[in-house]
Amino acid sequence: GYEYTAEVRVIDNVTRRMVQSFVRFNRLTPYSANNFRARDAVYGSKLFTNVLRENEFVNLLYGQKEIDSLYVFYFRYFDFIPYPPSMMLPERSPGREPDLVIPIAISDTTPMMFPRKGIYLCSIDSNIIEGFTFFNFGEEYPQITRPETMIEPLAYFATQEEMNALRTSDKPKMAVDEFWIGRSTNIERSRELLRIYYNRVLFSNFYFTSYKEGWRTDRGMIYIMYGPPDKVYKSPAGEQWGYKKPVVKMTWGTRYRVKEEYLWFSFRYNTNRFTINDYYLNRTDATPTFWDQAVADWRKGIVFRLDNPKGF
Repeated sequence: GYEYTAEVRVIDNVTRRMVQSFVRFNRLTPYSANNFRARDAVYGSKLFTNVLRENEFVNLLYGQKEIDSLYVFYFRYFDFIPYPPSMMLPERSPGREPDLVIPIAISDTTPMMFPRKGIYLCSIDSNIIEGFTFFNFGEEYPQITRPETMIEPLAYFATQEEMNALRTSDKPKMAVDEFWIGRSTNIERSRELLRIYYNRVLFSNFYFTSYKEGWRTDRGMIYIMYGPPDKVYKSPAGEQWGYKKPVVKMTWGTRYRVKEEYLWFSFRYNTNRFTINDYYLNRTDATPTFWDQAVADWRKGIVFRLDNPKGF
């Protein structure tokens, strides 16, 4: 009868390292996602992801009572990327009304497949847009290997003219290669840049995906452009990421002390009808974010880090 937050800690007994997460679940209504369970329609095994590809068949089970009808609310694929951290603009999100409503006669063994990219919210009531959500982010997700999918994540530091040229190129693989080679006169350095950048895109998809791919989220944007944070603080309300600035030596006569300073990004948890993994960046114009410097470094072929301004 309540909304709950469970704190989950996984501790490695050898290294004593701990991974902490806050998992939310809702027992307020019979419509919440926690009343559903998804399983593989072929093998019958429980699914631990709600991101599916074309031609993957699933069963959706409702645990409160037997149902014979399901309503699938389809929202089109969300292809926006977040604004830079220094821009004070409202967050873009999917529309409140679905683009399509699909009624389905259903049982525990009814196979379902979601062929089109987008968001599929499954509800037991045609008037209530609340339930279990499946996502289709394309045939490659979470990988980024095809030239066509490698183009879009470049929008964080490529110019609009460069993005238009990449998107309309007849030979996208050659266009992507030339873009990265243009970052440096050294081909090996360009390859290393490419490897680092797309590894960050991949990890963003694994950890930060919400109703859109992880690399399109606020956390994904910061992770890709700034790298892994040096400090992370988590709470039920959100997360704080700290990036160490260059060390400052404070001198006094023949003595000195080292002063450590951090650039902090604060991500607030956002209640979302589609996912429990939605966080938005708390933007402020009072604190420098060094975004322009990060963009400039990547364009010059330098992996940006605050404590390593000359690059690798």
